[in-house]
Amino acid sequence: MKNYLIDSKIRIVIYIMLTFLFCTISPWWIIALIGTTIGFCANTNYNAIFESVISLSVVWFIMLINNLFIQEDKFIIVNKMKAFLGLNSITLIIVTLMIPILIGTIASLFGYELRKVISDEK
Repeated sequence: MKNYLIDSKIRIVIYIMLTFLFCTISPWWIIALIGTTIGFCANTNYNAIFESVISLSVVWFIMLINNLFIQEDKFIIVNKMKAFLGLNSITLIIVTLMIPILIGTIASLFGYELRKVISDEK
């Protein structure tokens, strides 16, 4: 069991690095394709959901913090969203973190089931 946890942590770190790389050069919806790929490579439903949601949420959180606080002048749309919705920064972070959680769950389950279908056909 201990060996499996180490492997899972290493996979999550690799997924985070690859997701961050893809998210910096691609549109936001790339997380659905990444979630599907993570689910396709997972061993169980639980691993698919866990690894996908953790990886996508961490990257989304890092990019959101970067947009909200570090490069605040560049991303005027975030400030306009906060004003339009009447949310403070923390509430906006919590609300928008639901996006990678929902997409990661659905996409990873799809990827896992896709792998089962493909392996059953052979």
